[in-house]
Amino acid sequence: MEPSVPVVSFNSQIEYYNEHRGSKHITAFYSNITTWGPNALPTLFSNPVIKHDLHIVVEHHLTGTADIKAMYKKHNKICYINPATPTGRSEDGTHGGEYIAISKWFDSKPIPKYIFDIIIATTGECIRFAACILNLRKKSIVCCLFLVLRCISS
Repeated sequence: MEPSVPVVSFNSQIEYYNEHRGSKHITAFYSNITTWGPNALPTLFSNPVIKHDLHIVVEHHLTGTADIKAMYKKHNKICYINPATPTGRSEDGTHGGEYIAISKWFDSKPIPKYIFDIIIATTGECIRFAACILNLRKKSIVCCLFLVLRCISS
């Protein structure tokens, strides 16, 4: 007789989804796409990539979020987006931009705006990360994506 292994269950939504998908895992895709456009889109929305539950993407360089939201909506994903911000060095130049796209059947929600307001007030800088809350059965996880690049001059 083989020893039994205890089964650890996840959020009921994840369990429901996994019963139909046949997996007990959340899959994620991460990429620095350099810019949102014709070179990145075929990869982001290809069958091997779009099937991941979570997309974590940096450097989209869009100051508006409508294009990203529209593309992911077609694939039943909710986006938590931090738009790119102008560098001030030129009319077109921007700093990064990040987003998290998560399948709609997961219980996720945005970080409350007052949290971002506190961060901005404390640091004196704009937000340079994307974040959301992923609620599991007994725990909530803060999914936070940020890219830190600092130039230090002497």
